[in-house]
Amino acid sequence: MKRSSTGASVQDLLSRTKDSFVVVVDDASDDGTAAIARLAAEEMDQAERVILVRRTLPNARVGKGAALNKGLQEIKQDVESRGLEPDRVIACWMPTGL
Repeated sequence: MKRSSTGASVQDLLSRTKDSFVVVVDDASDDGTAAIARLAAEEMDQAERVILVRRTLPNARVGKGAALNKGLQEIKQDVESRGLEPDRVIACWMPTGL
């Protein structure tokens, strides 16, 4: 993810609704994805609505599919821990840099 598009995407998603969460998967990249996402959320005073998933080598950098699957796994665990109804949860992936 590009630095500018990561922060802008996080802020855009947070601004769309007040009861959703944004999951950001940092796949051990060198571009500071996690810090950029965190800062973008903090600028909006919404850090509690961003879930950062950090993958580390050797399990990271093995493809976009693996990163997306890890994000989905994290969403499922979060839904369960909050006692939410899985059938009422919507997960989507937003490409950056468009």
